[in-house]
Amino acid sequence: MGVIFSRYRLRIPLQVLLNVTLVLLLVFTVGVTNSLFLYRSHEAISLVAHQLITKARDRVDLYLNNYLSLAEQINRSNVNAVQLERLDPQNLDEIERQLIWEIFSFHQIPSILYGNEQGDVRIASNIQGQKTLGVINHIEGQTLNQYTIDSHGQPSLEPRQTEKLPSDWDVRERPWYLAAKQQQAPTWTPTFQRWDSQELAINASWPLRDPITQTLTGVFGINLPLSQVNQFLQKIKLGESGVIFIIEPDGKLIASSTGESPISKSYQGVIHRKWARESSHPLVRATSEYVLSSLLNGSQIDPLYSWHFIEQGQHYFAHSLPYKNGENGLNWRIITVIPEADLMGPLYKSFKQSMGLGVLAIMGAVALGTWLTQRIVRPIVILSQTAATLAHGDLEQNLDENLPIQELAGMARS
Repeated sequence: MGVIFSRYRLRIPLQVLLNVTLVLLLVFTVGVTNSLFLYRSHEAISLVAHQLITKARDRVDLYLNNYLSLAEQINRSNVNAVQLERLDPQNLDEIERQLIWEIFSFHQIPSILYGNEQGDVRIASNIQGQKTLGVINHIEGQTLNQYTIDSHGQPSLEPRQTEKLPSDWDVRERPWYLAAKQQQAPTWTPTFQRWDSQELAINASWPLRDPITQTLTGVFGINLPLSQVNQFLQKIKLGESGVIFIIEPDGKLIASSTGESPISKSYQGVIHRKWARESSHPLVRATSEYVLSSLLNGSQIDPLYSWHFIEQGQHYFAHSLPYKNGENGLNWRIITVIPEADLMGPLYKSFKQSMGLGVLAIMGAVALGTWLTQRIVRPIVILSQTAATLAHGDLEQNLDENLPIQELAGMARS
């Protein structure tokens, strides 16, 4: 059996054996090295994505806090002025001067309002640089008079525009007034569409109570357009194509870095709020559907919730963070999404370069190994052939003792 096995035993030339062994070792080393590089790169990319998303989220959170706190500070200042008797809410001329001074001082605020339980309203506005004072007196019926405010803060003597309001219009039934009346505390209204433009807005309302009876006497309000939030989100760079957007708990879109309007118009011309799942951007649609389905299914989403998902064959990192503004404040959710390809692109390029260098190294090693093995094998072949000649009785055969390999030279001498 051993004779048969030895007869058919595979015999490999030494040069081939050495070359193949060397190449296999190089291929294994290059493959393992690049695989570890790719694996570590994925871990590093996850960390970088988390850092980018956290940085963008913190920027949005800080901006919202600053933007919203300004409205609360103005309302608080007005209420404090009344409590310290520096402002008389019964004197509407004083109220007008206060609101006009504030609309000149805070250019980012479009409208500052005051309404009282008698139905009187004062609205100082700054729309596209045009400052006006809106006046509604309950004794004059449902009429809104708009006065132009000059550069010195003086309203015109005659109204530049007079508008007849619906007969059932009452400031005490307006959402911003009712919210403060019902909460009996500073609060924010739900998001609504501004009547004078196709944009979303919210109102910060602060009730004013009689110091003795503690009954409601009036409400200060600040109108904040959410278009400014939209503009801020568009300035945030999140990779090459990452997006960040804000939604309400029911899924309605508040603002988005994609620049799309949170308001849409139907074919019939009806204007309505846009759901995030109706967004024209695929990432906004896919991410919002995941978040909303988790909420509707009763899943508990952590305050700092991160996940990965695949959309159209692409991998994405996503992050969801609730945004709340006080006990009676806003309840939004900030969602950030960044494609893995935006971060892996440079690493994939480095990986391809590394693989190319590895292939070149293997080719160089094959060439060098071939040359070395030839230098090693040739003396062995000569020694083998000479030994075979001697074995056949040719004792006159001479061996070269100056072989380059010490062991072979020793065999030749022996």
